Amino acid sequence: MGNPIEGCWHCDPYWVNNRNILADCGIGFDKNAIRVTRQDKISLSSYADGLIDTIMGSTAITISNNFFTHHDKVMLLGHCDVYTQDIKMQVTVAFNLFGEGLVQRMPRCRHGYFHVVNNDYTHGEMYSIGGSANPTIHSQGNRFLAPDNRFQKEVTKPKDLIESNWRSMGDLMLNGAFFIALGAGASSNYAKASRMAKRPSSIVGSITTNSGVLTCTQSLITKGEYISNLILKFEA
Repeated sequence: MGNPIEGCWHCDPYWVNNRNILADCGIGFDKNAIRVTRQDKISLSSYADGLIDTIMGSTAITISNNFFTHHDKVMLLGHCDVYTQDIKMQVTVAFNLFGEGLVQRMPRCRHGYFHVVNNDYTHGEMYSIGGSANPTIHSQGNRFLAPDNRFQKEVTKPKDLIESNWRSMGDLMLNGAFFIALGAGASSNYAKASRMAKRPSSIVGSITTNSGVLTCTQSLITKGEYISNLILKFEA
């Protein structure tokens, strides 16, 4: 299943003037279970609640190549601590640029398995990766730049965790940033939270340079439609 919002704006150069219509397209996008989808090349900021919420048994989700700025609670993965259907959730958060004005939840995870890989955290005011209800979080090849405040150097925020598994591998920690690992780290758990090959954290800046929405031109649309048709034919 693809991103239903994409079909609403893909060929409409005036979508920015019709935000209410765009919002109507997305009704139900984060409700009930969504399986196998990708949220890619989006620029998001300044909304009422979370910028991206993946909840209610959704799984096989990839959130990639996006640009986030100026928001408090950025990304929620998992409905609530008592909603155990999210225990099968698998989400990959990759190649995103977390820019200025962000506070927390990049992402915040509940239950499930989460691969956070090759993201660039350039500004953070509270924490980057949080979680509760015993998630497995595999952080790989990210770049974390801590704020100057000496009380805000930890990039993780665990809560009420007993059987969680959190680990950091190949992350680049700048300006005193640090990651607190949790759990025994069973290989079977991390196998479910390792859905994408990581690249070195030293090149994260170049990977995320073009994160966010693309400039829409007729040539890009035509090329995109051609590729989409090829994919559809291949899957058929």
